[in-house]
Amino acid sequence: IASCESCTGGSIASAFTEIAGASAVFAAGLVPYQTHQKTALLGIDTTLIENHSVVSAPVAEAMALNARLKTGVSIAVSTTGNAGPSKGDSDEPIGTVFIGISTEAHTYAQKFMFGNLRERVIEKASLKALEMLYREIVK
Repeated sequence: IASCESCTGGSIASAFTEIAGASAVFAAGLVPYQTHQKTALLGIDTTLIENHSVVSAPVAEAMALNARLKTGVSIAVSTTGNAGPSKGDSDEPIGTVFIGISTEAHTYAQKFMFGNLRERVIEKASLKALEMLYREIVK
């Protein structure tokens, strides 16, 4: 498992590493927080970001896919969103989060609205990402 987190800032990776023995399943946590790091670290095409916004399903999918491929894991989860209080590099409303999942079989992303309180957005997005990861693993 690998995580690639923007708006959650490493909280998914933290949830894994709080568990003793997590290294048996958790390989890496990437935090390309700034937009240009998504292209520099992950190789995401700048035109994808320009055409869809950094807070979008296509970017969440690319983050999960590229994290999975770069780390060599079988599944990766990603988050990109606007936690607030300002919008940053996107026009999406505060509280908007896209969570991506990439496996060897498929890659997808879902959009969520988690309110406008920064701490709650990060917490809810992290928990939802872990839930999506769990559901994908137990399929």
